[in-house]
Amino acid sequence: MSPKLVIHIGSPKTSTTSLQSLLESLDIEGFMYGGCLQPRSAKRPSLVSDIHRSIVNRDKDSIKELSDSIKVALESKEIVLLSEEMFLVHENRMGVKEKLQELYDLIGDLRTEVLITVRNPSKGLPSLYQELYSNLPKDLQEDFSKFCYSDYALSFRYPELDMLLKDLGFKNIRYVSFDSLVSGNLTLGSFLNSTLEQFNFALSLPKLNEGAKDITGRRQLVKSSRSKRLVKKLIKMKPSFLPNMGLSRKIPQGKDRSTSSVNIDFTIPPSIIEAHSVFSLKELSSE
Repeated sequence: MSPKLVIHIGSPKTSTTSLQSLLESLDIEGFMYGGCLQPRSAKRPSLVSDIHRSIVNRDKDSIKELSDSIKVALESKEIVLLSEEMFLVHENRMGVKEKLQELYDLIGDLRTEVLITVRNPSKGLPSLYQELYSNLPKDLQEDFSKFCYSDYALSFRYPELDMLLKDLGFKNIRYVSFDSLVSGNLTLGSFLNSTLEQFNFALSLPKLNEGAKDITGRRQLVKSSRSKRLVKKLIKMKPSFLPNMGLSRKIPQGKDRSTSSVNIDFTIPPSIIEAHSVFSLKELSSE
C-alpha cells in the first residue's frame, strides 16, 4: 500500500496536548511525526507549525516549500502524521473555513486521511470557552449559548464540520472517540488506521493541561480589565516609546484590582447535543 499522510486536526480540548507529547516521543520504523511539539511555550519548530503559520500569514512561497517537504518525507515513510488543533481554532487573522481550504490546497493529490477526535460537547465546549474567554468578543463572553453557535465553537459541531470538510474536497475523514483515546486501550494502529505490526501497541497518554477548577470542581473564569491587558501587551512588546518605569515588576507582583470572577451558565444548547448524539451513533458505532 502506498504511503499516506494523516492530519489530526483536533478537536481542541480532546487531550491533544497529551497525545502530541506522546507521539513526539515515538521512534518507530516507517513513521514520522511532524506535528505540534509540546509545550507550545518552548516555540520549537515543527513541520505542522510551519504549515499553520504559513497558511495564516498567507505565505504562498513557504506553503509550496512545505508541501514539497511532505512529499519528500512520504518517499521514505509509511505514515507521516501531522497533529495541530489550531486548524480548527478561529482567529481574527483567519477563520476555520479559510484555514481548512488552504490546508486542502496544500496537500494536493497526496493520499491523505483527516483525523478528528470526537468529544461530548457538554464536556468540551465549557473547557474551550474557558481557554478562549479573554480573547472572545464581548457578546460571546456574555452569552455562552451564542458562543456555542459561533465560528469559535465549530470544532464541536461535528455534523457541520464534517459537511464543511467534504464541501472543501476532503474525502477520507475519520473520527475517533475521546473516551476511546484516553482509555488506554486504543492502539496506535487503530488511531492511524494501519495494520502494520509496529503500530500494534496501546496509547497511554500522559495527563497534561488540567483545566483550572475551584474546590467544588466547577470551572473558574477570571475577567481582566481591557486596560490591564493592554499594559501587559505593551510590556511584552517592549516598544521604544514606553519608558521603563518598573511596570514589568509592578503588574505581575502587585495586587490585581481589575479582575473579577465571572459566573457563566454552561448549559449546552439542546440542538447541539442532539446533533452530536446522532453523529456519534453514525460515525463511532464501529469502535
